[in-house]
Amino acid sequence: MIIWINGAFGSGKTQTAFELHRRLKPSYVYDPEKMGFAMRSMIPPDIAWAAKQIDRCINSLSDSLFTEHLHTDQMSIQQAAETIAAQANLPLEPDSRGSLRRFTDKLMVKLNHIRIK
Repeated sequence: MIIWINGAFGSGKTQTAFELHRRLKPSYVYDPEKMGFAMRSMIPPDIAWAAKQIDRCINSLSDSLFTEHLHTDQMSIQQAAETIAAQANLPLEPDSRGSLRRFTDKLMVKLNHIRIK
């Protein structure tokens, strides 16, 4: 099963993906942004390939495959992950981490996601 998390910059997609990964065994997080950084360094700057893909991507996201939408404005990362798992009928392991461990896990995800060119 593939769970595709899409949303605005800074909306918590990566944090939610890693929360699901911590509590859903076995699982794997595939971050296409990493491939994007690699491709961007290999493609000459005068080629605007990504910009040409926007309309195609927006049209594709209106497909019936992407009918599940979750508005997370008022949710914590844990609530978003639990809601996604429930909608997909996936049993999550209980989160027995304390608040300090949750904070450090969240911080490590942020730090590992920083890209320096």
